[in-house]
Amino acid sequence: MIKVSSFNSLGIQAFRDLINEKRITVSHSAPAIVDEEFIESVVALCFDENLTTSLRDKCEIDETKIFHTRFEVGKYLHDQLPKESNEIVPDNDGLWTWISALYFEQLLESKSRNTFKLWSEYRYIFLNELRRFYRHLVFTPFWIYRTRGEDVARFFVSVAPFTGGDAVEQLYSRVEYFVQIPSLVEAALELYVDPKTQKLKAGTTSKNKPGGAIRLAMQIPQQLSMTYDLSSMSKDEILDILPHEFDEWRG
Repeated sequence: MIKVSSFNSLGIQAFRDLINEKRITVSHSAPAIVDEEFIESVVALCFDENLTTSLRDKCEIDETKIFHTRFEVGKYLHDQLPKESNEIVPDNDGLWTWISALYFEQLLESKSRNTFKLWSEYRYIFLNELRRFYRHLVFTPFWIYRTRGEDVARFFVSVAPFTGGDAVEQLYSRVEYFVQIPSLVEAALELYVDPKTQKLKAGTTSKNKPGGAIRLAMQIPQQLSMTYDLSSMSKDEILDILPHEFDEWRG
């Protein structure tokens, strides 16, 4: 276990410099390729006292913890980080950036043996900006879990730790009505989360696939609410009244 810390401005910049050095010649739509030595250099920043500050709230996390999904990341951080703290907040850029550096290897998809894909810095360096904050691989699952609960988090971030999931995260910011109806979220979980892998099924967020999550979250609730009181219905009752386009997602 290690005491949770936060990067100061020098720490954030050091992390950014490492990323930019690798990505300077790479298109924003393509990954840079890095090795284990690069990953070690990022993790080492977390233990440099000149670049970090310990939180006043005493809490620890396991630096060896293995995550299979971003949902697991969010749940673990929710459980470990204090519920009442003026340091565990969205504008603590250094905290979320430090945690992503600590678990950096898990936030990179393996390309081949000992090589990994490094994408744009906003996945790893937290920016508390309207268009960027939801893309951070660590903060987003934690914040959805803490503010919306387990079921909503399971639906939106049941993807591999390194998966950006922009479609899901952008969807989350636009579906206030959907997340306020627990039974509707439960129906979405039954339709789109594979019970074996605990990850979203392939094509869940595709705009072109019939009965996908985008349609369920953004259009179906408004349509059904004209006839039904969805908030008073159970998960099974909601599943029963969904259009036939959702049939292929069942089971």
